[in-house]
Amino acid sequence: MNLFIKTKLRKINKFYFINDRILKLLILFLFSLSFRILVFGTFVLSSPEKMVLQMSEATGGNPFYPPGYYIFYNLFISLDYGLAPGIIFQYAVDSFIAVLIVLISEIIFKKRYYFIGYLYSINLLTSLYASFYKPETLYALFIILSLYFILVYLKNNNNLFFFLSIISFCLSNYIRPNSLYMIPFISIIFLYKKQFYKFFIFNIIFILLISPNIIYNKVNYDELSFATIQEYNLYHYEMPVTMFIKEVGYITYFWEMIKPGGGYTYDLINKQTNELATKYNCLTNKEKVKISIKYIINNPIPWLYSHFVGIFQIYRPITHLHYVNTLLNITDYTYLLTPLIFITTIMPFLFIIFIIKYRKSIDRITLILILFIILFLSFIPGFLADIRFRITLEPLLYLFGGYVLLKFIILIKKFKINLHK
Repeated sequence: MNLFIKTKLRKINKFYFINDRILKLLILFLFSLSFRILVFGTFVLSSPEKMVLQMSEATGGNPFYPPGYYIFYNLFISLDYGLAPGIIFQYAVDSFIAVLIVLISEIIFKKRYYFIGYLYSINLLTSLYASFYKPETLYALFIILSLYFILVYLKNNNNLFFFLSIISFCLSNYIRPNSLYMIPFISIIFLYKKQFYKFFIFNIIFILLISPNIIYNKVNYDELSFATIQEYNLYHYEMPVTMFIKEVGYITYFWEMIKPGGGYTYDLINKQTNELATKYNCLTNKEKVKISIKYIINNPIPWLYSHFVGIFQIYRPITHLHYVNTLLNITDYTYLLTPLIFITTIMPFLFIIFIIKYRKSIDRITLILILFIILFLSFIPGFLADIRFRITLEPLLYLFGGYVLLKFIILIKKFKINLHK
């Protein structure tokens, strides 16, 4: 009889424990969503048509961009409620990311840190970009979701999460193709774990999932490519920037790109771009791409340097309060937003502290995986790097930066207690 009662009580406790955890995550999600609607939604939803000016270049009907975000954009535009539903959906997506990083913290730190989720939920930068029809928020969701699935798989060896991670990585490429080249390197993790068959399955399924868009572009546009934006960038940005660095020198280029007040401007390479346009105007896109690749191969150092400087652009201190005010006219809330911008600014430095001091708190394979994702997403933009490329990195920076900040707060409390004693 006692055993029966104990068993029932154990089941009841387990039920309430599970529901308590779900309730905490739900409260976090609602808090994050409310913050975005109250801080930005009040201004955006009152006249959402001004967000069209900041809309993603999702034109459709060409192979330039992947079709994912174009489909998403048209899904909401086709509704009879204007642009507001899509913006609210992006607020919800960004709020769900806050929930995901709490779940990831449980996997890598062996404990749920809701503090990190709430810290991310007041992230000014991601809240701002979620207010525009831009693909960064949705892209960040699939990257973080992919990381969560693959970490769950590595922990529990559950094949369901293995396949979910492939699908999620694939969907991220259909939104923005930046991570297209990241997948083969991530799959090396299975070689490290000596799961050779999973390495091949991961890559084969990924190729099968992206091949329909490659076939579509070949049949309709004679472009054997998933998205031609990368080929376009090679000729219009990568090659001219490499030429520009060779002309002005490494130090001048570095200063021009990161100097206070911006620095990032297409005017820096107009001369080279115009010269290339005049010289190679009669060539096809494929021929231009070949010339660009050949030039970059012959000049690898300045090309790599442009991407190295791009990392500094992404992580330079964020003093974009004037940018927020200009777009949304939130002049009355400047004093409230400034500390939130400061938190976002210090996150990269807190991440470095984590790597130096707390890296042994998580297992090596997880650390390598996350470090690779952060470095890859930081390096790949190159000359095109600006503040929007921080959107995908913000959840990971807050995950580790928030952990360091929490440890710092605990140390201060302990110090005060000891001082009082």
